[in-house]
This record gives sequence, C-alpha cells and structure tokens, in this order.
Amino acid sequence: RAVSGRLRQEERAAVEDTRTAQAILPVGGRAGLTEPHETVDGARTAQAAPGGAVVAEPYELALTADAVRAAARDGVIVATFANLNHLDFVLNWVAHLRAAGLHNHFVGCTDDALRDELVRRRVRCARVESAMPVEEAKWGSSGFAAMGRTKGALLLRLLELDAAAVLFLDLDAVVLRDPLPYLLRAVQATGAELLMHSDSLVASTAVLDVDDAAPLEDLRRSIGPELNTGLFLIRPTNATRQAAREWVRVMADDKFFGNWKNDQQAFNQVLRQGLHYPPAGAQVAEAFGGLIKLGVLPVHLFASGHTFSVQRLHHKLQVRPFAVHVTFVNCDSPGKRSRLREAGEWLGPPDGIEHLDSAGLTLAEAAGTGAAGGEGAERFLWYDVDMPASLTADFAPVRGRVLRADSDPVVARHWQLMNHQLLQLRRALALAVASNRTLLLPRLLCGLETTTNFAHSGVRCPECGMELPYLCPTDHVLRMHYWAGKPPSGPKPALQIRTREYSFLEGPHRSLLAARASGAHVAIELRRPGEQSAAR
Repeated sequence: RAVSGRLRQEERAAVEDTRTAQAILPVGGRAGLTEPHETVDGARTAQAAPGGAVVAEPYELALTADAVRAAARDGVIVATFANLNHLDFVLNWVAHLRAAGLHNHFVGCTDDALRDELVRRRVRCARVESAMPVEEAKWGSSGFAAMGRTKGALLLRLLELDAAAVLFLDLDAVVLRDPLPYLLRAVQATGAELLMHSDSLVASTAVLDVDDAAPLEDLRRSIGPELNTGLFLIRPTNATRQAAREWVRVMADDKFFGNWKNDQQAFNQVLRQGLHYPPAGAQVAEAFGGLIKLGVLPVHLFASGHTFSVQRLHHKLQVRPFAVHVTFVNCDSPGKRSRLREAGEWLGPPDGIEHLDSAGLTLAEAAGTGAAGGEGAERFLWYDVDMPASLTADFAPVRGRVLRADSDPVVARHWQLMNHQLLQLRRALALAVASNRTLLLPRLLCGLETTTNFAHSGVRCPECGMELPYLCPTDHVLRMHYWAGKPPSGPKPALQIRTREYSFLEGPHRSLLAARASGAHVAIELRRPGEQSAAR
C-alpha cells in the first residue's frame, strides 16, 4: 500500500507537470514556428503576400560577427546542428526555445535539404560544412565521428567570431524555461568561462523547493563524472578558443574514435589537462592547464535522462528544471522521442507521423477528433493494469556487490513483476490489432533498474536513494527501435502496431477522448482455445 500511495502521488505530479503542445506544431499554413517579421539582423521587415496579408521573410543566418551579435540576447546565442533526418527533433528543440521566450537561437544545417526546409518554415538557420551522413549516425560509426567533428568546428567558428557567448544544446536537450538569467548570474558570481552539464547522478547542492537560487555543483563532489558536451555555456576568450582548437585537433585523428570513444570524451580529455582541483565547497575549478574557469551546472536543474525520467528528482525536490538532456536512454532516437513524449515535452510533429510531418496534421486531427469520433477518426484502446500488491513487495538493492541472476531471489521477483505486466500488454496488443485501434501503452513498474553493458546492485546509482520498484521509462522494458519500425539491424517489422504513450491521456486529449469513450465501454474476455466461455 505504501508503494501504491507513493506511485499515485508521483502520477498526480506527472499529470500536473505535463504541458500543452497545441498551436506549436510547425506546419506550413497553420499556427506554427514563426517569429513576427524578424530577420537575422534584427530589423523588422515584411513583404506583402497575395491578398494583402503580411508574411515574415524566410531567413538564413550568415555566420559573421555582426549577424551573430544581432541575433544574440544578453550577449548569448543558442546553437545546435542537425541533418534532415532529425527534422522532428529540430522542430521540437525550436518550439521549446520559443515557448520559453528564447528567440536568440539558430540551427546549423549539415545538408541543403534541412536548410531549405527550415528557411521555408522561417526557422533561423545556417549552412555548415560536415561529413555527416543523411541517416542517423550510430554510436561508433564514421558518421558518429563526423558528428563530433561538426560540433567542434561549429563551436570554434562561433568563438572565433568573438560576438557572443554560446549556449550549445544538442537536439535532445530541450529547454523547459528560460535559463539565461540563472546562467548569467552564475557567470557574474563566479567568473566562470565555461559552465558544463554533467553526467553525475547525484545532486551535491540540491535543496527542497530551491531552484533559481541554487548554487553550482560542489566541484569536489561533481568533477569526477564525465562533463557532457550536449549542454554547456562558453564565453569567447583566448583560453576557450585555444581549448576549442585543441578539441578539434584531437578529434581530427581517426584513431581517437576507436574503442567507442566520442567527442565528449575528447573534450573531457582537453579540459582535464592540468586541471587544478578546487578546495571543498568551491564552485569553479581551473581547467585546461589552469587557463579556464570551469563550473558544473546543478544536475537537478539541468537534468539528465536519469535524474529526470528515472530518479524523477525534480518531483522529489519540487522544482522545475531549466532544461533536460535526454541521456541515459536506450534505443537511440526512438527511445529519446519516447522519453520526451512520456514527459509531455514533445512539441514536435505528433507521434505516429514519424519524422517528416508532410501531412501537417494538427493535434486535434492527430487525435481523430475532427468529427467527434466519426468517419476516419483514430480509435484508441487502453486498459487498467492489474497490479497485485504481492508482486511489488520486497524490492531493494543488494549491499556491497552486484546482483547474480542465478542466486538472488529479487531477480526472480523482478521477472515475475515484469512478466505479469507484459502478458497484459501482449493481450492488449492482440486486441488493438484485431480491432484496428491505437494502443495507449501503460505505465510500467520495474522492480530493478535496467542498465546497459554493466552489472549493478539493483540500481545504477546506490547513493541516489532511489526507491524500488520505480515507474520506469518505456525504453527500460520495450525495444523502441522496433515499435518505431526502425530496428537497429535486419528487416523492418512486418506489422506496424500503432501506439501512443501513457501520458497521451494526461495532456490536452483527455477531455476529447473521454467524450468519445463515454458511451463505448466494452467488456472483453480472453480465453485459451478450447476453454468454455464464462457467463457475462
């Protein structure tokens, strides 16, 4: 009962934290990602369209000092880069920035197709040179190395312009509220030239209900974990330009990317050269041979995929992060997309229209509400998960060692808990296929944490105080590659099953779907072949 009560509280908090995405979808001809007649040089211009309407001119950012300085706000430019394959992530990234009031951003386009599409949608962009492939760059591939080199080269170019500080955000790092006031205060208070997001799972300075006034991480406790290049603020100084040049030089050697290394490890290698470890309580350290003042951003306010989706640290501390970087996730882009949708933070094209939303459906159309559930409306199936209390009891990490699947009873209990839920999911899938309905995936409860490539005690981070069982992201249980119809290898699934995340019912669709379901309750009995049907 205690576990059930805790989970119900977390579910209610999750519902309250879900955000509405209506009117954000960047679709030509509908309400979308547009800025009011703003060009890259900050001038307000407009041109007359047929019928006398005024439309914003499409624009492309020239990477010059004057153009970047004009596009910046408070001396900061927000940057990322992408290819056309990740258009849906680009649109989600831009929508979050604009929802937070941050229009000082641009997207570096590694191919002409993305540049042309963003110009059409009036998203500020710049063409950048890159050897990235048009498809997704898988970890360890030559394309992945090219992706890291593109990031380093773009950062160096921006720093050499000496026009603005750079807030670099990967496509899977989404802004939930404006972080600039916090970042600028931290720079002013500490003199930091570089503020890095961290892969640390423990918040050294987190305090209940304290967000904007929270200090940077205590470096004696947080400098050890890897600093993450997916989210950082860097000021243009001689030292940071020198470090960026060294980063580019290290990544130019193909040998560096052997043994699954990446651009992040290269940047950490550069920064930790001659790192002067700070005294206890210090918020900045002297990195890169003592030339750069380095600070680490609070991990509960600039969240990782683990602190946000697994620990749910922001709910425990009752704060709203400035941003979340969807790391510690399985299944590549489909897993990241699933995480954002589950959190109600997917503002890109609706799920089910994977990647390019050429049809341009609105949220209402995607939900099939155009005719109150009439002809052509998308139909849904969802179910209440049966969860006996006996299956959720007695879960805890083992102490001082890793779990053994052949001798630890808690592992067997974990499989009992998971198999009980998966059996219900399998039946629901069969019903969804047979009735031609979209299945709303349930919230899943995991007895032990899912990790990749290493053994553990039951949770990845024993010192984080994580309670078991926990509400686990769907990618901790299901292979989201296959659900998205994009397996990592081999042929595509022969049957594409339509699904939506559980939070689909916690957002703007709840009342719409409730009205459609009010007169359509169906009792269904499942039995094995040969069994007699019970009276109903």
